[in-house]
Amino acid sequence: MLICPDSGLGKQKAKALLSQFAPSQGAWQIKTFWGDETPQDSFFESFDAGGLLGTSTCLLVHSAERWNAKIWDKIEKMLPRLSPYCWPIFCLEGEWTKGSPKLPAHLGKRACLKLAEKNGWVWRDAGLSQNTVHDYVTKRARELGYSLPPDLLRDLAQTTPLDALSIDSELTKLALYYAEKDRLDVREWQRSEREQDIFTFLRNIQSGNLPKVLSALKTESEPERAFFTLSVLLDRNIRAMWKNTSGFGSTASLPRAKVAQAMSLLVDVEWKLKQGSIPSVAKALDTLVIEMTRLFARRS
Repeated sequence: MLICPDSGLGKQKAKALLSQFAPSQGAWQIKTFWGDETPQDSFFESFDAGGLLGTSTCLLVHSAERWNAKIWDKIEKMLPRLSPYCWPIFCLEGEWTKGSPKLPAHLGKRACLKLAEKNGWVWRDAGLSQNTVHDYVTKRARELGYSLPPDLLRDLAQTTPLDALSIDSELTKLALYYAEKDRLDVREWQRSEREQDIFTFLRNIQSGNLPKVLSALKTESEPERAFFTLSVLLDRNIRAMWKNTSGFGSTASLPRAKVAQAMSLLVDVEWKLKQGSIPSVAKALDTLVIEMTRLFARRS
């Protein structure tokens, strides 16, 4: 089991495990599942199925803590019959409190989790923080083979949301940009203090930090600029999250239902502003960032 609130870090750990341990036959075929969707019969059939077409199957489950007790009862019944051609990896991605993961009562005391703990099959990571993000950005750029200036990596660490997949996405964009340049000029990517404020604002929204968001609203002197800039950034990030939950992209920090709610909220506020239901841009900014922050804070 991989216990980490950051789905990107969990995904990297799963990939590392699959590289470390060779399949019983052929190559690993990864099938991805999500905790906000009830698993179909095919999920359970994979547990004791023989290797098909010379492959082995990895069942990678994101937000597995969201599955109810009935589903976990069935999983526990299937585990003793696990085929050598199948490897289920359960990612528990709920928020942590006081340095520890907060697991549902029906999951925390399960025999399968205790057995995994006893055998050293549980990996825990609290996710990125302000203290660790710079080292992560530097290390991740090196792992991806990107040669980028230290000043640029430092700037990226300061302004990108504390989410591994968001950081990977930004690193890829920067690498593609610099691939077309004859020389590296950090000044082209250094953000002004005002731009950094916007990205800090976005980071606080996506981390669900309502006190910091409210503090930023009190000091915002250009609500119109802030509203339209944040609308564009939120639209881009929400679309990227939805793309990932559908299995085609690389950035996610909310389950699919929450991503849909986030987009609905953004569209609703913009529409009400255009209709006049929200009397001013400043009021629209307040409504958007407060409600969006509350939504991101309710990830479970």
